[in-house]
Amino acid sequence: MTTKLSTEICGLKELFMEKFERNEEDHKAILEQTTKTNGSVRALQQWRSFMIGGITVISMFLIPIIIYLAVQVRTEIDIIKSQIVRAVDNSKAQN
Repeated sequence: MTTKLSTEICGLKELFMEKFERNEEDHKAILEQTTKTNGSVRALQQWRSFMIGGITVISMFLIPIIIYLAVQVRTEIDIIKSQIVRAVDNSKAQN
């Protein structure tokens, strides 16, 4: 009976050892894949940060320039309108 029991215990021990070895191999594969994926995700996050930073810097310079140009164009349009109105008024006054 003890030999049968010790044989079963040895069999269970071998089974456990096999499971542990397979588990270690699986863990190594998972760790390797996680490291690869983490590098890809990190690269995408870094690219996104560069893009947001670039857009922010460009916006800081472009928005004031666009506003300045819009005001200048509006001022020139007002000047041209007033010149047209004066020219029309002068032509009416001469007739």
